[in-house]
Amino acid sequence: MLYLPQPYPDEIVGSLLVRACRHTGLPFKRLVQYLAGVRGRSYASFLLTPFIDQLGREAGVDPDELILGHTVFPYVTAFMTAEAAGRLRALLLSDRSEIRTNLAPYTQSVTQGLAFRRICPQCAIEDLEKYGESYWHREHLLPAVYICRFHREPLIETVIPVRYGMRHWTYALPHEITGTPLSLVPSPEIQSDIAARSAALLTNPHIERDWLGQYRALAFQKGFGKQQFINGTQMARDLLAFYGPSFLEEAGCRLTPGAKGFWPPLMVRVGTHEPFSPPKHILLQTFLQHCSDAPKTVSYNLPGPKPVDRPSLDADCVQKMRAVLDESDVNAKYSVTKLLTEVGYWSQFRHERQAFPDTVAFLSKFKRSERSIRQTRQTDDEHHQGKQN
Repeated sequence: MLYLPQPYPDEIVGSLLVRACRHTGLPFKRLVQYLAGVRGRSYASFLLTPFIDQLGREAGVDPDELILGHTVFPYVTAFMTAEAAGRLRALLLSDRSEIRTNLAPYTQSVTQGLAFRRICPQCAIEDLEKYGESYWHREHLLPAVYICRFHREPLIETVIPVRYGMRHWTYALPHEITGTPLSLVPSPEIQSDIAARSAALLTNPHIERDWLGQYRALAFQKGFGKQQFINGTQMARDLLAFYGPSFLEEAGCRLTPGAKGFWPPLMVRVGTHEPFSPPKHILLQTFLQHCSDAPKTVSYNLPGPKPVDRPSLDADCVQKMRAVLDESDVNAKYSVTKLLTEVGYWSQFRHERQAFPDTVAFLSKFKRSERSIRQTRQTDDEHHQGKQN
């Protein structure tokens, strides 16, 4: 049995390992190998460490408490199905060494929008005064979170990378680190909302909901819808203007002006089944909450092919038939089929005769003229009557 410290409130599991190394004097790799039960190279993410069951036994903490209270598990699974969340929990509790490297796809939804660790200096000071040491908070290590929701001060971005696990391991604690304050763009009000929504994912119980249906309904309320369709492109452009491209890029939610495949329209589209990362959910929720309720003064075209302008086609067909007769030899004769074929309307007229009333009237006069071939005229009439019968 190895002595390990117990986790502090909202302490990320990687921070617990840092303090365990400092308390025991063990090198990080040796501690991980002991907990994992594997010699040689062992995997340990700062955000979502495997061997949770063994870690809980050594620290005297229930494994589920570690998973829910000290990893990003609740955040990355917040919008998953219960089945998918259950599979990840099983991976975390598994004692099989072959699954040690299988957690990267899950932490990617966080690390794509979190290049470096972040700290709140005020939290570090208070932790130091209360516990005698500071620690790394989960709430400060979430994408798009630039502000401490308790102190309402910008977080400090350190130079310690989050990605690639042990490659950038350090035994430093927040009170020993300096960095650069993050810019609160968009506004502090928006940043506080993002921080609150993100933190709520860490503590709220997992509930399956029709998230995309809720976003779609709210998009209609905000004036992005017309009839049963939503102007997703306009919504994406407004969201891009709301946050700015740099902020979205850093959050791992890039939006490129003019590019196809915008993610906001997909999140309000009927029949979408692909999963979306938690930061995209948070940013869309915040945008729809804060954007104006005023009607959007934008042009909107319904999706799909444009409706056919039947009267225009009817007029065009008559105009072209007149042109053919005027420009051809005065002695040249035409059947109805030949005349309509020459102007490119025979097939359409034959199947949609009721949509061409002016054409029908023109042909009625034409068939009584000297330019009409009488025998073909009878054949055409008989063919039409046969289709009606």
